[in-house]
Amino acid sequence: MKNKKRGFTLVELIVAMSILAVVAGAVYSVYMFSLRSYSKGAEQSGIQYDVRRAGAFITSETRNSRKLELIDLSEVKENDSEYSYIYVDNSRLYCRRPGKSPVEMTGEIFSEAFQSFTIIKLENGSNLLAFSLEAEKFKIESQVALNNIKGMEETRGEAIKYKK
Repeated sequence: MKNKKRGFTLVELIVAMSILAVVAGAVYSVYMFSLRSYSKGAEQSGIQYDVRRAGAFITSETRNSRKLELIDLSEVKENDSEYSYIYVDNSRLYCRRPGKSPVEMTGEIFSEAFQSFTIIKLENGSNLLAFSLEAEKFKIESQVALNNIKGMEETRGEAIKYKK
């Protein structure tokens, strides 16, 4: 007489559940790795965007300015009704317009390695504003041709005081 019981034995169920557990663990590990990689990439992309935006802002603000001077951070005036200022303070880039409060242009992204802005004098009397912005592992270095300013001596400063 044949035994017509249908179903799985206890050993078959344990083997199937073990295989399912291993596959589920592998899928979960891949998912978590992907999630961490995406989060880190998105964060890095945001930092790079802020650094590029800060560099573009400095360039657009200073390129056609009529007057420009590099000063120490302590010389940035609270209520200057004539000049604008660009400076890095507490790892953030700020812009202060004439007669206005400072506006935070970036979050806290810049490393303490940020040193200063530099004026470079070319042989033809033209000037360049050189700066370097560094955040985590991303760094940009740029030079801006000062179209309306000539004959400045080479100087360094922690802040830009300018008039458009």
